[in-house]
Amino acid sequence: MIHPVGQALAPVLHIERLVRSLQFVESHLAVRPSGFLALDSLTLADLVLACVIHGGARITFGAAERTQYPHIFAHFARVTTDERIKQWFFTEDFVEVAVSEPKMT
Repeated sequence: MIHPVGQALAPVLHIERLVRSLQFVESHLAVRPSGFLALDSLTLADLVLACVIHGGARITFGAAERTQYPHIFAHFARVTTDERIKQWFFTEDFVEVAVSEPKMT
């Protein structure tokens, strides 16, 4: 059983973890000359990150949030313009204002 105070803190802790994770990925991409996560070319890791960011940009990451993570969204653009996969990604459904806060579990 979760203590009532723990329930009140859960959303705050969830958002803090999300921000910490995004900052980690942002700083990692900032020092990668290729702009890719693991190698100097597209890997599965890059595709997974692009999928996660695509989902977030449709609900949680509005324009203001996207400016906070320029390397992550530059990575998204780099991955999603690859001729082999660009048909599966698009940005037309990105929200300008976050529709919702991240879901709390």
